Amino acid sequence: MNTPAVTRQRAPFLAPVWAAILTAAVLSALAFAFHRSASSTAVVLVQVAARDAATISDPPLSAEDEERAQRLARVLATHSPPQVLYVSDERGAQQTAAVLAQRLHLIPQAFAAGATGKAAARMLGESRNGAVAAVAGGSTSRSILEELCGECARTAGEEGDVVYVITVPTYGPARVVVLAL
Repeated sequence: MNTPAVTRQRAPFLAPVWAAILTAAVLSALAFAFHRSASSTAVVLVQVAARDAATISDPPLSAEDEERAQRLARVLATHSPPQVLYVSDERGAQQTAAVLAQRLHLIPQAFAAGATGKAAARMLGESRNGAVAAVAGGSTSRSILEELCGECARTAGEEGDVVYVITVPTYGPARVVVLAL
């Protein structure tokens, strides 16, 4: 007598469990990759106040302004030195940036006061996940601030000698801190 062959088929009992584990592993790997790709760029934007000069449209720095630039350079060099220094083509900005460049051992990257969109894009593109310093006059620095943080520029309504610390993350809105000098 022939014994019947044992034909046993396994029911896919553990298949849903394995599928859930595999899905959780893939989602965890994607979340980790997303988290690792997120970065922030810190831009320290120094706004040089316009000085009243009856005969000169773009006056040089006063002795008080030079001392202020020295203090600012000392603070930036001590705590969190930027990797790149950008400066607009205005005289007061150039002179303030010269003091910073000397103290921080950086070569200033110049940009035209009317080309703030390109300058802001360079600041973010070339210095991903780092610190950048920029020095500009009043209207130029406001334009850069608007380019970098959009809506937060409206809340940062300061005039005069001001330092804006703008944090621009890869994902999410930019944040700004206003420091009056």
